[in-house]
Amino acid sequence: MSYIRHPSMPVDSKSLALYVFAVALIVTLIIKLFPRLRDPRLASQPPHVRGWPIINQTFVQQRDDPTGILIDWAQKYGELFRTTSCTTTFVWINSRNAFKELIDRKSAIYSSRHPMPMTQDVVSAGKRILFMPYGREWRTLRQIIHKVRQILCGLN
Repeated sequence: MSYIRHPSMPVDSKSLALYVFAVALIVTLIIKLFPRLRDPRLASQPPHVRGWPIINQTFVQQRDDPTGILIDWAQKYGELFRTTSCTTTFVWINSRNAFKELIDRKSAIYSSRHPMPMTQDVVSAGKRILFMPYGREWRTLRQIIHKVRQILCGLN
């Protein structure tokens, strides 16, 4: 049985060793540099459950009852973890404490409106309470509106 040699492959042992060394060096550099190429925002996210390439956990999440697998993942990855189904990322919250932390203590981050430059800045000059982001000015205006409403309700 004879092997067919590819024309781009080196023939002698010295050039073969150099070729293997160059490939190993390139692979090592890619592996070492890969964490630097990642998005830095991913560092603050919960741990990610790895799955198949591209489809990830799509078939696991489509089961009639994926509870057993989710419990195993919760024990392995902790109170918060994330999974991916095709291009959608899901964050799983597995305890009341984690939920309370996210909802109660960090509500200022999650309850604000998304920036809407056309409606908030251009149309209303940032002064309409309906389009304002959650913050000190919004809370002050809301308190004034509630006081006026209480006064008007007391007159009726």
